[in-house]
Amino acid sequence: MFKLVEERRTWQKVTFPGLTEEGERIDNQIEMQFVLLGSDALVTLMEEAGAITVKAEPEKDDKTLSATMAEFGVKIIRDWKGVAEANEDPIKFSEESLARFFNVPGTFEATLSTYRDAVRGGKDARAGN
Repeated sequence: MFKLVEERRTWQKVTFPGLTEEGERIDNQIEMQFVLLGSDALVTLMEEAGAITVKAEPEKDDKTLSATMAEFGVKIIRDWKGVAEANEDPIKFSEESLARFFNVPGTFEATLSTYRDAVRGGKDARAGN
């Protein structure tokens, strides 16, 4: 039976490239709990994601790019697993911590790609309604 719920959520593995200190290429992976928005909201959301850009000459009061990405990200992300400080203390999900995460190159793009796959019912989607 399919259930219509207020907020559909799913845990997804987000994989993004990285380098070790020795210069070896690796795939980093965390899990994010996404909110799967409905079709009506999804079009506007994806247009908003596409509009996130770096300004050639930012104004004094402008947010950083990672802060802008995080402001967008909290609309679709509710929680995460596998994100920690250098000393391995887990980092609690928040808009501020998400900005830190999105400051790592490739993480925002990987998150959006995983979200798009989940919304389309990708093969790795695990619904948690």
